[in-house]
Amino acid sequence: MKRCKRGHELTSDTTYKYPDGRRECQICRKSYGAAYRKDNQERLREQAKSYGSKANAKARKARKADRGDEIRRSDRERYHKNKKVILRRQYGYHIKRTYGLIKEQYETLLESQNNKCKVCGEQKSYKLNVDHCHKTRRIRGLLCSKCNRGLGYFNDSLSKLRAAVEYLESAGTELFVTPESRAGREHGND
Repeated sequence: MKRCKRGHELTSDTTYKYPDGRRECQICRKSYGAAYRKDNQERLREQAKSYGSKANAKARKARKADRGDEIRRSDRERYHKNKKVILRRQYGYHIKRTYGLIKEQYETLLESQNNKCKVCGEQKSYKLNVDHCHKTRRIRGLLCSKCNRGLGYFNDSLSKLRAAVEYLESAGTELFVTPESRAGREHGND
């Protein structure tokens, strides 16, 4: 059995392990702390008084609040000054972390689609979403928000999408006649 310098047994219960891996006998550690507190009672009492006083606490709180306001103000100014760059960088981090796609690959994919959504073919002024298979994690293309959400609502199910297409194709006949649709027919807007 291992022992410390003072002869105490070192077990898992009596050993303190520092984050860097060093070990120390807890019995010795407690006795060092007790001896220090005994030798420095007056100094520790003064420190506790000054730290715990209401005036000191208010001053600390005010300094912290002022510093926080300054930091928040400067961060806000920096953000608004560089908003486009920051958002572009954040999107780059997002696609890298989520899909493993670097900015150059995204740009290449976008160019291969002629800067258009792969489903609806519309050119958007905002960034297109990366569409991927949720099972294989393979990237299928870049879609606008509406098309991407639409596929998401159908859970990427081909049978559900086919059923929706069939529904839209057969929906030419009305089951229910509403007053609005009747008025539209009477005026020749049909």
